[in-house]
This record gives sequence, structure tokens and C-alpha cells, in this order.
Amino acid sequence: MVKKWKKRLESLRNDYEEVTQFIFMVYGPFGERDFKILEYSLKDILNEKESFYIFDDVNRKDAETFNIFEGLSFQLFVGGKLDEYTQTAITNTLTEGFNYLRIKAEFYGVVS
Repeated sequence: MVKKWKKRLESLRNDYEEVTQFIFMVYGPFGERDFKILEYSLKDILNEKESFYIFDDVNRKDAETFNIFEGLSFQLFVGGKLDEYTQTAITNTLTEGFNYLRIKAEFYGVVS
């Protein structure tokens, strides 16, 4: 079964030459309120760029396969190629946001 977000990603790729992806692993409870705080903190940086988020549970089997811990995969997709300054601003804002919320998270990287 194709996940719903894959169609959204395909649409974003059709609209833009490139898509920039930010990947974090989240360990611990992460709720709707937490997400809204992070989303709001990125509002000025994203400046109405088309974007969307996905959350995927990483179960024990997946964790063992990829040699990571169980948790939640948090990914942000942004339409277009972002300059290094914007990439750093987004990464730092999300990292600081997780710290502020007292949620353990690990940044895995940016893919474009």
C-alpha cells in the first residue's frame, strides 16, 4: 500500500525542480501541541514555501534493521532547493524547539 504522503511528495517534485528534506528521529512522547509549536517556529523561515511533514513510527524491527533506536521519524519536506543559510536556520530552529519542549531528538541530515 502506498502511503498518502508519497503522492504529496510526488506532487511537490512535479511543482519544483528539487525538494529539500530534513530528517530527525524523535525519542519520547511527541504530541499535536508539540508539533504546532515547532510548525509555528518555522513560519517566518519557510515564508510561505510549500512544505509538509510526515511522522512514521520506527518499531523494533525497523530499528534493528537500520541500527537505530525505536522512536518516531520526523521529516520536513520543502519545495525547492534551499540555500545553506536557510537549511541551517531550519535545522537549528527545529533542534532548539525539541530542546525547549524537553523532547530528545537527533538530527539525521538534509537531503536535496
